[in-house]
Amino acid sequence: MDDVLSLFPGGVNALPNYSNEEVSRLINDFLQGGRIHKKTKLCLYGTTALVALVDPEYQNLWVANLGDSEAGTYCL
Repeated sequence: MDDVLSLFPGGVNALPNYSNEEVSRLINDFLQGGRIHKKTKLCLYGTTALVALVDPEYQNLWVANLGDSEAGTYCL
Protein backbone atom coordinates (compact mmCIF):
# COMPACT_ATOMS: atom_id res chain seq x y z
CA MET A 1 0.00 0.00 0.00
CA ASP A 2 2.92 2.33 0.67
CA ASP A 3 3.85 2.14 -3.03
CA VAL A 4 0.46 3.49 -4.02
CA LEU A 5 0.21 6.12 -1.27
CA SER A 6 3.68 7.39 -2.18
CA LEU A 7 2.19 8.54 -5.48
CA PHE A 8 0.30 11.22 -3.56
CA PRO A 9 2.49 13.84 -1.86
CA GLY A 10 1.16 14.18 1.68
CA GLY A 11 0.03 10.55 1.88
CA VAL A 12 -3.45 9.48 2.85
CA ASN A 13 -4.28 12.89 4.36
CA ALA A 14 -3.77 14.54 0.96
CA LEU A 15 -6.15 12.24 -0.93
CA PRO A 16 -9.19 14.55 -0.50
CA ASN A 17 -7.23 17.21 -2.43
CA TYR A 18 -7.28 15.08 -5.59
CA SER A 19 -10.25 14.89 -7.92
CA ASN A 20 -11.56 11.53 -9.13
CA GLU A 21 -10.25 12.40 -12.59
CA GLU A 22 -6.73 13.06 -11.26
CA VAL A 23 -6.62 9.79 -9.34
CA SER A 24 -8.02 7.86 -12.29
CA ARG A 25 -5.49 9.39 -14.68
CA LEU A 26 -2.65 8.54 -12.30
CA ILE A 27 -3.52 4.91 -11.56
CA ASN A 28 -4.69 3.99 -15.06
CA ASP A 29 -1.28 4.30 -16.66
CA PHE A 30 -1.91 1.70 -19.37
CA LEU A 31 -0.22 3.74 -22.11
CA GLN A 32 2.95 3.94 -19.99
CA GLY A 33 3.11 0.19 -19.31
CA GLY A 34 0.59 -0.10 -16.46
CA ARG A 35 3.13 -0.35 -13.61
CA ILE A 36 1.09 1.84 -11.25
CA HIS A 37 -2.16 0.13 -12.21
CA LYS A 38 -0.67 -3.26 -11.28
CA LYS A 39 0.43 -1.94 -7.88
CA THR A 40 -3.01 -0.47 -7.29
CA LYS A 41 -4.75 -3.76 -8.12
CA LEU A 42 -2.57 -5.58 -5.58
CA CYS A 43 -3.87 -3.21 -2.89
CA LEU A 44 -7.50 -3.88 -3.77
CA TYR A 45 -7.61 -7.66 -3.99
CA GLY A 46 -6.73 -10.27 -1.41
CA THR A 47 -7.62 -13.67 -0.08
CA THR A 48 -9.82 -14.66 2.83
CA ALA A 49 -10.51 -18.01 4.45
CA LEU A 50 -13.82 -18.17 6.28
CA VAL A 51 -15.14 -20.98 8.47
CA ALA A 52 -18.46 -21.21 10.30
CA LEU A 53 -19.45 -23.92 12.77
CA VAL A 54 -22.94 -24.56 14.12
CA ASP A 55 -23.78 -26.95 16.93
CA PRO A 56 -26.32 -29.75 16.27
CA GLU A 57 -29.07 -27.92 18.18
CA TYR A 58 -28.45 -24.69 16.23
CA GLN A 59 -27.96 -22.78 19.47
CA ASN A 60 -24.42 -21.59 18.86
CA LEU A 61 -22.53 -20.23 15.89
CA TRP A 62 -18.76 -19.78 15.72
CA VAL A 63 -17.21 -17.79 12.89
CA ALA A 64 -13.50 -17.44 12.16
CA ASN A 65 -11.79 -15.62 9.35
CA LEU A 66 -8.23 -15.19 8.19
CA GLY A 67 -7.28 -12.63 5.58
CA ASP A 68 -8.16 -9.11 4.58
CA SER A 69 -11.93 -9.31 5.11
CA GLU A 70 -14.16 -9.60 8.14
CA ALA A 71 -16.97 -12.04 8.78
CA GLY A 72 -20.17 -10.99 10.44
CA THR A 73 -23.21 -12.83 11.66
CA TYR A 74 -26.83 -11.84 11.39
CA CYS A 75 -29.62 -13.25 13.51
CA LEU A 76 -32.93 -13.86 11.84
